[in-house]
Amino acid sequence: MDVSSSQDGVCMVTCHAVSITNSHAGTHADTPFHFMQDPPFESFLDEQYSGNVIVLNLHSFLKDSKAITQEMLQAAAHECCIELAQIRRLILRTYIKPPAAWEDCFAYLTPAAATYLASLPLLVMVGTDAPSIDHPHAAPIHIHAHGELYKQRIAILEGLDCSALPDALCTHGVLQTICMPMQQFKDARGCVCLFYPQRQ
Repeated sequence: MDVSSSQDGVCMVTCHAVSITNSHAGTHADTPFHFMQDPPFESFLDEQYSGNVIVLNLHSFLKDSKAITQEMLQAAAHECCIELAQIRRLILRTYIKPPAAWEDCFAYLTPAAATYLASLPLLVMVGTDAPSIDHPHAAPIHIHAHGELYKQRIAILEGLDCSALPDALCTHGVLQTICMPMQQFKDARGCVCLFYPQRQ
């Protein structure tokens, strides 16, 4: 189903009535087909989703606005003494505990913040515990955060649950992402993500 308002940047959501779900329910990896009609490749590399990762807890920065800006990312990184230019995978934690029901007031990356992340030389993946990296009303998403990250082939994970992680500003660890065989859709790949914290 094309739910986009743009012919150039479609937003495809594949629904399966028998499972009473859709391809973007729960933790999932977006594929280029989610926001492009004819992408040059069908999915990102599996190795982009697994390996060393930093979880950046932005919850305390988001009290006045749900917009994640470049300045916010840099301020959070500065406080926990990490160099964003040196990381390969980044998870943005925006909830203490994810809501039990859908909310459309979740935190999202501004296009400028996404452009900044896309400029980081080693970054291969951005994850979030929100349902999307983009504002819930952003359309077409290929001109917002999704598109900015795609330009540099940065993979996107959405719908993560970070509630079991330490309530620290920054948590280092290793991410293992397992794509579920029965949840492979054209526009998204349902997955289970395991996080192994590193001892500091």
